[in-house]
Amino acid sequence: MKQRRWIVIAVVGAIMAGAVYQVSAPWRAPAVDVIEVARGPLVDALAVTGTVEARTVVVSPKVPGRVRAVHVANGVGVSAGQILVELESEELAAGLDEAMAALAAARAREAETAAALQVQRTVAAARLLEAEAALAAARAQRDKIRAGARPQERQQAVARVTQAKAILDQARREYDRVQELYARGAVSRSALDAARAAADTAQAQYEAAVQARSLVEAGAQSEDITAAEARVRQAEAAVGTVRAAAAEERIRRAELAMARAGVGQTEAALRAARAQLAATRITAPIQGVVVRKNVEVGELLAPGAAVLTIADLREIWVMVELAAGDVAKVRQGQQLEVRSDAYPGRVFAAKVAELSRVADPRFGVGQTWSIRAKISVVDPDRLLRPGVQVDISGTGTVAADALLLPATAVVTREDRPGVFVVQDGVVRFRTIETGARTSRHVQVLGNLAAGEKVVVVPGDALTDGTRVRPR
Repeated sequence: MKQRRWIVIAVVGAIMAGAVYQVSAPWRAPAVDVIEVARGPLVDALAVTGTVEARTVVVSPKVPGRVRAVHVANGVGVSAGQILVELESEELAAGLDEAMAALAAARAREAETAAALQVQRTVAAARLLEAEAALAAARAQRDKIRAGARPQERQQAVARVTQAKAILDQARREYDRVQELYARGAVSRSALDAARAAADTAQAQYEAAVQARSLVEAGAQSEDITAAEARVRQAEAAVGTVRAAAAEERIRRAELAMARAGVGQTEAALRAARAQLAATRITAPIQGVVVRKNVEVGELLAPGAAVLTIADLREIWVMVELAAGDVAKVRQGQQLEVRSDAYPGRVFAAKVAELSRVADPRFGVGQTWSIRAKISVVDPDRLLRPGVQVDISGTGTVAADALLLPATAVVTREDRPGVFVVQDGVVRFRTIETGARTSRHVQVLGNLAAGEKVVVVPGDALTDGTRVRPR
């Protein structure tokens, strides 16, 4: 009985050992594809659509008028400044003539007013000089009278009295001598009369000298000072009157200012008339091609009406809206390709010319945002036209140097991304930190190193600790 028990135990042990051997045998482990983690650029394809644009200018008249001539048609190339449309201009030409005549009259009035002002200034200046000179003389005379005689004048008056007295004494002695001679009959009566007259004259001169000396010594009389001050006041009034004439000069200056303002106004009116006349010739503001013509001879145009549209096809571009997932793929100066259904098989070279620094909100499902980009297109044959929809494609570098994994290698376990790392024939699930992602690759930011090997396509049955056969 005891021997039978040991036999059963031996058989069961052998069966279990065989089972373990079968399971753990290398040729029984599942084969998996593995890849070595490496660094490299993370690139992704870019595909967007947009509409061709160009510098486009709508040509409109600045003045109303009836169309006299149209010199262009759709598809015709034009140069900047070329006359495109002409309007009737007879009335505006007459208005220009009137403006020129008005300017000539205004300039004549300005010249006349300026001449009158100059005459007024000259006359007023002369009168003022004359009046100021008279005032200065009157004040000097008044001051002289107030001050009285100077010492020199007093000395001269005394000297004149002395001289007159000497002459008088001499004349009297001569008269006495001639009288004695006459009494003796030695001289004639006429000689006596002459001596008497000489004595009388000397007496008068002496009395005059004495009176003059008295006046000098007594000083000016009050009535003389009053008269002198009256003459000063009269001269001051004359100066004030002349200076008051400056008001008339201000009037003349105001008239000249008005005349000059009138010249300025008529000059402005002349410029406006010339501009209006010139505006009857509608010219091309830029070089380009007429892409739309909305005018015919005989039409009556209003200012601002769109008559022609000109597009400069020497430089064309496409404005695209880059979704959030495409922004990282695009950089300034990046080379791209443009295709159009209008030209099958034709590829146009292009590059990113501008990238907006401001995100534009996109309302709708998800309410995300976008970035505007300007794609410059090379079209030497000028085949593409504004408004044509095109497809833009290229390859964008999301990250220049990244730790990369195939997108299929990353799986989610318990809401955490991770990979199955192969170590000594056994897989171990390891959570990782991921970054940018493309349709083919995922950027690894942490918890995985270059050189490690991971399962490329782990199945749902693969679990941590499973022995595998890498291939």
